[in-house]
Amino acid sequence: MSAIEISRPNPGVVQITLNRPSKLNAMTVELVTGLHDALDQVAVDPDARVVILTGAGRGFCAGLDLGGFGEPPHSAHLGRRSAGSPPSG
Repeated sequence: MSAIEISRPNPGVVQITLNRPSKLNAMTVELVTGLHDALDQVAVDPDARVVILTGAGRGFCAGLDLGGFGEPPHSAHLGRRSAGSPPSG
């Protein structure tokens, strides 16, 4: 199951669905990366006139998934504190 689903319900309409309904579509690295990729695709699509951003299940997005967000992309050079890691100890 992909974290992002793209559909075209009508001509000119692109629907992007956050697809983690069991976690209320809370953001993970996979979901954020997929959302960026989907929006990049839509940005260069001459047939796309409307974008609908929605969430699968009963909630649009619960925010950040604190239990499994993972390593933010492109953050290796930032160090632990700047990358969002909690202080140890």
